[in-house]
Amino acid sequence: PYTVSFWARAERPRQAKLQVSQDHEPWEHLGGFLDLSLDTSWKHYSTSFSLDTDEPLARIHLDLAQDDARVELSRFTLGAPAFCMNQLD
Repeated sequence: PYTVSFWARAERPRQAKLQVSQDHEPWEHLGGFLDLSLDTSWKHYSTSFSLDTDEPLARIHLDLAQDDARVELSRFTLGAPAFCMNQLD
């Protein structure tokens, strides 16, 4: 399993989505999904997932298209759960 962990905030309250997908056509979803409710305060987000398939070209996709409010990300990590938690200490 992998863990994605990060801090985020937006210039005003808004929604966003994070998922893992193929980095090529047909851009299929591979695992990991997180609905984000962002606001003006920094908030920690984290999700663990396993890939549904052995995909050599995968990407973490952050969907921000629903709103034009700016988003800030900080301390973005991807790794095994123990690695990500150690980085936040």
